[in-house]
Amino acid sequence: MQADIHLNPVPALHLLFHIPDNGEHGISVPMLQRPSFDGVDNVQTGGAEQVSPGVFEINGVAPGRYSVRLPGSGQGNETNEVDLANDGQELDVSGPERAGGVKATVQVLGEATLPPQIEIALRNNKMRIVAWQEMNEKGEGEFNDLAPRKSDVQAGSRRKSYSVAQMTSDSGVISGHTLNLAPGSSLTISLLLAGGTVNVEGYAKRAGKAASGVMVVLVPKDPETHRDLFRRDQSDQDGSFSLRSVIPGSYTIVAIENGWDLDWSRPGVIAQYAKHGQSVTVGDHAQSSLHLSEAVEVQPR
Repeated sequence: MQADIHLNPVPALHLLFHIPDNGEHGISVPMLQRPSFDGVDNVQTGGAEQVSPGVFEINGVAPGRYSVRLPGSGQGNETNEVDLANDGQELDVSGPERAGGVKATVQVLGEATLPPQIEIALRNNKMRIVAWQEMNEKGEGEFNDLAPRKSDVQAGSRRKSYSVAQMTSDSGVISGHTLNLAPGSSLTISLLLAGGTVNVEGYAKRAGKAASGVMVVLVPKDPETHRDLFRRDQSDQDGSFSLRSVIPGSYTIVAIENGWDLDWSRPGVIAQYAKHGQSVTVGDHAQSSLHLSEAVEVQPR
Protein backbone atom coordinates (compact mmCIF):
# COMPACT_ATOMS: atom_id res chain seq x y z
CA MET A 1 0.00 0.00 0.00
CA GLN A 2 1.26 3.45 -0.88
CA ALA A 3 0.33 6.65 0.97
CA ASP A 4 1.12 10.09 -0.43
CA ILE A 5 1.59 12.63 2.35
CA HIS A 6 1.84 16.32 1.51
CA LEU A 7 3.12 18.77 4.12
CA ASN A 8 2.27 22.43 3.92
CA PRO A 9 4.57 24.79 5.86
CA VAL A 10 2.91 27.56 7.86
CA PRO A 11 4.54 30.54 9.59
CA ALA A 12 5.26 29.89 13.28
CA LEU A 13 3.67 32.25 15.78
CA HIS A 14 5.09 33.99 18.80
CA LEU A 15 2.51 34.63 21.53
CA LEU A 16 2.21 36.67 24.70
CA PHE A 17 0.43 35.16 27.70
CA HIS A 18 -0.70 37.33 30.63
CA ILE A 19 -0.79 35.09 33.71
CA PRO A 20 -1.91 36.22 37.17
CA ASP A 21 -0.06 35.32 40.36
CA ASN A 22 -2.27 32.85 42.21
CA GLY A 23 -0.89 33.99 45.57
CA GLU A 24 0.13 30.49 46.61
CA HIS A 25 2.62 29.07 44.15
CA GLY A 26 3.57 32.23 42.29
CA ILE A 27 3.36 32.34 38.50
CA SER A 28 3.32 29.14 36.44
CA VAL A 29 4.62 28.81 32.88
CA PRO A 30 1.72 27.94 30.53
CA MET A 31 1.72 24.66 28.59
CA LEU A 32 -0.08 24.17 25.28
CA GLN A 33 -1.95 20.92 24.61
CA ARG A 34 -3.88 19.44 21.69
CA PRO A 35 -6.30 16.48 21.54
CA SER A 36 -4.82 13.13 20.53
CA PHE A 37 -6.57 9.86 19.74
CA ASP A 38 -7.36 8.98 23.36
CA GLY A 39 -6.26 11.99 25.40
CA VAL A 40 -4.17 15.13 25.08
CA ASP A 41 -0.56 15.71 24.02
CA ASN A 42 1.76 18.47 25.15
CA VAL A 43 2.86 20.67 22.24
CA GLN A 44 6.57 21.23 21.71
CA THR A 45 7.31 24.93 21.23
CA GLY A 46 10.39 27.06 20.74
CA GLY A 47 10.46 27.76 24.47
CA ALA A 48 8.88 30.18 26.94
CA GLU A 49 10.52 33.32 28.25
CA GLN A 50 9.25 35.77 30.85
CA VAL A 51 9.47 39.22 29.26
CA SER A 52 7.89 41.18 32.13
CA PRO A 53 6.13 40.37 35.43
CA GLY A 54 3.22 38.08 34.64
CA VAL A 55 3.90 38.06 30.88
CA PHE A 56 5.44 35.09 29.03
CA GLU A 57 6.45 34.92 25.38
CA ILE A 58 6.15 31.54 23.65
CA ASN A 59 7.64 30.98 20.18
CA GLY A 60 7.40 28.35 17.46
CA VAL A 61 3.68 27.58 17.65
CA ALA A 62 1.65 26.53 14.60
CA PRO A 63 -1.76 28.20 14.14
CA GLY A 64 -4.71 26.20 15.47
CA ARG A 65 -6.94 25.52 18.47
CA TYR A 66 -5.23 24.63 21.73
CA SER A 67 -5.90 24.05 25.41
CA VAL A 68 -3.80 26.06 27.85
CA ARG A 69 -2.76 24.33 31.05
CA LEU A 70 -1.00 25.87 34.02
CA PRO A 71 0.94 23.37 36.18
CA GLY A 72 -0.93 23.00 39.44
CA SER A 73 -4.29 23.65 37.81
CA GLY A 74 -5.04 19.98 37.24
CA GLN A 75 -4.16 17.26 34.74
CA GLY A 76 -5.76 17.75 31.36
CA ASN A 77 -7.32 21.08 32.33
CA GLU A 78 -9.31 22.08 29.24
CA THR A 79 -11.21 25.08 30.58
CA ASN A 80 -8.93 27.56 28.78
CA GLU A 81 -9.30 26.77 25.08
CA VAL A 82 -7.94 29.30 22.62
CA ASP A 83 -7.70 29.84 18.86
CA LEU A 84 -4.18 30.89 17.88
CA ALA A 85 -4.07 32.60 14.51
CA ASN A 86 -2.07 35.84 14.64
CA ASP A 87 1.61 36.51 15.21
CA GLY A 88 2.07 38.55 18.39
CA GLN A 89 -1.37 37.53 19.69
CA GLU A 90 -1.90 38.33 23.39
CA LEU A 91 -3.94 36.10 25.67
CA ASP A 92 -5.12 36.39 29.24
CA VAL A 93 -5.13 33.13 31.20
CA SER A 94 -7.56 33.32 34.10
CA GLY A 95 -6.50 32.03 37.49
CA PRO A 96 -7.17 28.28 37.79
CA GLU A 97 -9.34 26.58 40.36
CA ARG A 98 -7.44 24.63 42.97
CA ALA A 99 -6.43 21.14 41.87
CA GLY A 100 -7.52 18.02 43.73
CA GLY A 101 -6.45 14.42 44.17
CA VAL A 102 -7.83 10.87 44.26
CA LYS A 103 -6.48 7.81 46.09
CA ALA A 104 -7.78 4.50 44.75
CA THR A 105 -7.61 0.88 45.82
CA VAL A 106 -8.85 -1.99 43.63
CA GLN A 107 -9.98 -5.58 44.00
CA VAL A 108 -11.07 -7.99 41.26
CA LEU A 109 -14.10 -10.25 41.58
CA GLY A 110 -13.11 -13.92 41.74
CA GLU A 111 -9.38 -13.19 42.06
CA ALA A 112 -7.56 -13.97 45.32
CA THR A 113 -4.63 -11.78 44.26
CA LEU A 114 -4.55 -8.73 42.06
CA PRO A 115 -3.67 -9.53 38.41
CA PRO A 116 -0.58 -7.69 37.12
CA GLN A 117 -0.65 -4.37 35.31
CA ILE A 118 -4.15 -3.26 36.30
CA GLU A 119 -4.63 0.34 35.19
CA ILE A 120 -7.20 2.92 36.29
CA ALA A 121 -7.99 5.90 34.07
CA LEU A 122 -10.14 9.02 34.35
CA ARG A 123 -12.07 10.12 31.26
CA ASN A 124 -13.73 13.51 30.80
CA ASN A 125 -17.09 14.29 29.19
CA LYS A 126 -15.39 14.59 25.79
CA MET A 127 -14.44 10.88 26.04
CA ARG A 128 -10.75 11.74 26.44
CA ILE A 129 -8.44 10.12 28.98
CA VAL A 130 -7.14 12.92 31.22
CA ALA A 131 -5.21 10.83 33.79
CA TRP A 132 -4.19 7.20 34.24
CA GLN A 133 -2.24 5.17 36.77
CA GLU A 134 -1.01 1.59 37.03
CA MET A 135 -1.88 0.09 40.40
CA ASN A 136 0.93 -1.24 42.57
CA GLU A 137 1.12 -4.82 43.87
CA LYS A 138 -1.19 -3.87 46.76
CA GLY A 139 -3.82 -2.58 44.37
CA GLU A 140 -3.21 1.06 45.29
CA GLY A 141 -2.73 4.14 43.14
CA GLU A 142 -2.88 7.90 43.51
CA PHE A 143 -3.86 10.72 41.12
CA ASN A 144 -2.54 14.19 41.87
CA ASP A 145 -2.94 17.62 40.28
CA LEU A 146 -6.44 16.86 38.96
CA ALA A 147 -8.66 19.57 37.55
CA PRO A 148 -12.02 19.87 39.36
CA ARG A 149 -14.58 18.18 37.11
CA LYS A 150 -16.74 15.13 36.67
CA SER A 151 -14.78 12.13 35.39
CA ASP A 152 -15.70 8.56 34.46
CA VAL A 153 -13.52 5.90 36.10
CA GLN A 154 -12.23 3.26 33.65
CA ALA A 155 -10.28 0.06 34.33
CA GLY A 156 -8.25 -2.31 32.21
CA SER A 157 -4.98 -4.11 31.64
CA ARG A 158 -2.84 -5.12 28.69
CA ARG A 159 -4.00 -8.72 29.09
CA LYS A 160 -7.72 -8.38 29.80
CA SER A 161 -10.67 -5.96 29.77
CA TYR A 162 -12.17 -4.87 33.09
CA SER A 163 -15.14 -2.81 34.20
CA VAL A 164 -15.92 -1.07 37.48
CA ALA A 165 -18.62 -3.22 39.10
CA GLN A 166 -18.83 -1.10 42.25
CA MET A 167 -17.28 2.13 43.50
CA THR A 168 -17.36 3.30 47.11
CA SER A 169 -15.97 6.26 49.03
CA ASP A 170 -15.96 7.37 52.65
CA SER A 171 -19.55 8.54 52.19
CA GLY A 172 -20.79 5.20 50.82
CA VAL A 173 -21.53 3.57 47.45
CA ILE A 174 -21.18 5.85 44.43
CA SER A 175 -23.81 5.28 41.75
CA GLY A 176 -22.32 4.47 38.35
CA HIS A 177 -18.70 5.17 37.41
CA THR A 178 -18.59 8.97 37.76
CA LEU A 179 -16.52 10.97 40.24
CA ASN A 180 -17.28 14.60 40.99
CA LEU A 181 -14.08 16.23 42.21
CA ALA A 182 -14.57 19.62 43.87
CA PRO A 183 -11.81 22.29 43.74
CA GLY A 184 -9.02 21.52 46.20
CA SER A 185 -10.64 18.31 47.45
CA SER A 186 -9.14 14.85 48.00
CA LEU A 187 -11.14 11.67 47.54
CA THR A 188 -10.41 8.12 48.65
CA ILE A 189 -12.25 5.45 46.65
CA SER A 190 -12.41 1.65 46.56
CA LEU A 191 -13.10 -0.10 43.25
CA LEU A 192 -14.43 -3.61 42.70
CA LEU A 193 -13.62 -4.73 39.15
CA ALA A 194 -15.17 -7.40 36.96
CA GLY A 195 -13.13 -9.01 34.20
CA GLY A 196 -14.28 -9.65 30.64
CA THR A 197 -13.87 -13.32 29.79
CA VAL A 198 -16.52 -14.08 27.16
CA ASN A 199 -16.50 -13.51 23.39
CA VAL A 200 -19.99 -13.03 21.91
CA GLU A 201 -20.12 -14.52 18.40
CA GLY A 202 -22.80 -14.58 15.75
CA TYR A 203 -23.87 -13.58 12.25
CA ALA A 204 -25.32 -10.42 10.74
CA LYS A 205 -27.91 -10.93 8.00
CA ARG A 206 -29.96 -8.76 5.69
CA ALA A 207 -33.19 -10.35 4.42
CA GLY A 208 -31.86 -13.81 5.26
CA LYS A 209 -28.50 -13.33 3.51
CA ALA A 210 -25.07 -12.79 5.04
CA ALA A 211 -24.22 -9.09 5.40
CA SER A 212 -20.55 -8.09 5.30
CA GLY A 213 -18.94 -4.85 6.38
CA VAL A 214 -21.71 -3.73 8.75
CA MET A 215 -21.08 -2.29 12.21
CA VAL A 216 -22.12 -4.58 15.05
CA VAL A 217 -22.51 -2.94 18.46
CA LEU A 218 -23.10 -4.53 21.85
CA VAL A 219 -25.07 -1.95 23.87
CA PRO A 220 -25.10 -2.22 27.70
CA LYS A 221 -28.35 -2.01 29.68
CA ASP A 222 -27.52 1.45 31.03
CA PRO A 223 -25.34 3.02 28.32
CA GLU A 224 -25.09 6.44 29.99
CA THR A 225 -23.21 5.13 33.03
CA HIS A 226 -21.56 2.08 31.46
CA ARG A 227 -19.85 3.38 28.33
CA ASP A 228 -16.88 1.11 28.97
CA LEU A 229 -19.11 -1.93 28.36
CA PHE A 230 -19.75 -1.14 24.69
CA ARG A 231 -18.15 -3.53 22.21
CA ARG A 232 -17.93 -3.16 18.42
CA ASP A 233 -16.92 -5.27 15.45
CA GLN A 234 -17.28 -5.32 11.67
CA SER A 235 -18.94 -8.33 10.10
CA ASP A 236 -16.79 -10.50 7.82
CA GLN A 237 -17.62 -11.64 4.30
CA ASP A 238 -19.81 -14.46 5.60
CA GLY A 239 -21.57 -12.07 8.03
CA SER A 240 -19.77 -13.42 11.09
CA PHE A 241 -18.58 -11.21 13.94
CA SER A 242 -16.90 -11.62 17.33
CA LEU A 243 -17.24 -9.15 20.22
CA ARG A 244 -14.33 -9.79 22.55
CA SER A 245 -13.80 -9.62 26.31
CA VAL A 246 -17.41 -8.93 27.20
CA ILE A 247 -18.18 -8.18 30.86
CA PRO A 248 -21.06 -10.23 32.38
CA GLY A 249 -24.40 -8.41 32.18
CA SER A 250 -27.48 -7.64 30.07
CA TYR A 251 -27.05 -6.16 26.59
CA THR A 252 -28.76 -5.42 23.29
CA ILE A 253 -26.90 -6.25 20.10
CA VAL A 254 -27.50 -4.29 16.90
CA ALA A 255 -26.11 -4.34 13.36
CA ILE A 256 -26.14 -1.04 11.44
CA GLU A 257 -25.56 -0.46 7.74
CA ASN A 258 -22.95 2.26 7.06
CA GLY A 259 -22.85 3.10 10.76
CA TRP A 260 -19.15 3.82 11.22
CA ASP A 261 -19.51 7.58 11.45
CA LEU A 262 -22.40 7.38 13.93
CA ASP A 263 -21.77 8.75 17.42
CA TRP A 264 -22.75 5.30 18.68
CA SER A 265 -21.68 5.84 22.31
CA ARG A 266 -24.31 8.57 22.84
CA PRO A 267 -27.42 6.99 24.39
CA GLY A 268 -29.82 9.14 22.35
CA VAL A 269 -28.22 8.03 19.07
CA ILE A 270 -27.95 4.31 19.72
CA ALA A 271 -31.36 4.05 21.46
CA GLN A 272 -33.33 4.16 18.19
CA TYR A 273 -31.41 1.12 16.93
CA ALA A 274 -31.47 -0.72 20.27
CA LYS A 275 -35.30 -0.74 20.18
CA HIS A 276 -35.09 -3.18 17.27
CA GLY A 277 -32.02 -5.08 18.48
CA GLN A 278 -31.57 -8.53 19.97
CA SER A 279 -31.33 -9.05 23.75
CA VAL A 280 -28.26 -10.86 25.04
CA THR A 281 -27.39 -11.94 28.58
CA VAL A 282 -23.77 -12.76 29.34
CA GLY A 283 -23.49 -14.79 32.53
CA ASP A 284 -20.64 -14.96 34.98
CA HIS A 285 -19.38 -18.35 33.87
CA ALA A 286 -16.19 -19.95 32.70
CA GLN A 287 -17.03 -20.54 29.02
CA SER A 288 -14.92 -18.49 26.65
CA SER A 289 -17.50 -17.98 23.86
CA LEU A 290 -21.22 -17.33 23.64
CA HIS A 291 -22.72 -18.22 20.24
CA LEU A 292 -25.97 -16.46 19.33
CA SER A 293 -28.64 -18.87 18.14
CA GLU A 294 -30.30 -16.24 15.93
CA ALA A 295 -28.71 -13.97 13.36
CA VAL A 296 -28.75 -10.23 14.01
CA GLU A 297 -30.85 -8.39 11.44
CA VAL A 298 -29.09 -5.44 9.81
CA GLN A 299 -30.82 -2.07 10.28
CA PRO A 300 -30.54 0.75 7.72
CA ARG A 301 -28.64 3.91 8.67
